[in-house]
Amino acid sequence: MTSLEELNARIAASPYNSWLGLRAVAIDPAGVTLEADTRPEMLGNPDTELVHGGVVSAMIDATCSYAWLANEGGFVSTVDLRTDFHRPMPKGRITIRADIVRAGRIIITVDARIADSDGRLMASGRAVMMRGSKAVAGSAG
Repeated sequence: MTSLEELNARIAASPYNSWLGLRAVAIDPAGVTLEADTRPEMLGNPDTELVHGGVVSAMIDATCSYAWLANEGGFVSTVDLRTDFHRPMPKGRITIRADIVRAGRIIITVDARIADSDGRLMASGRAVMMRGSKAVAGSAG
């Protein structure tokens, strides 16, 4: 299992995931917990001050990938991603928890939940990923 320091270094090495502001706060055999502070440039509409859905989906995708990578290493490529938006997500600190559902020989399924600073569910999702080599590395490199 990867340490928090190693996982945060891996996140920092990815320009996009680093831009998302993701940081690992917990790793366990079931998955990972990440945090992020959303910023004005992540908003879909400055008048509503709500985070763009694409940013929410990207955070789910990345956190699902890191749930696997923190426990097993290697590289993954997302082959299917689903995001359910449960309420509009205002800017602020969020927590993303991703848990490994099933890990087959090639395909891995991971579920994630995003909560605001009050613990309210903002979004949830599932990523189906394929194990890969560095030559075909995907979203979380």
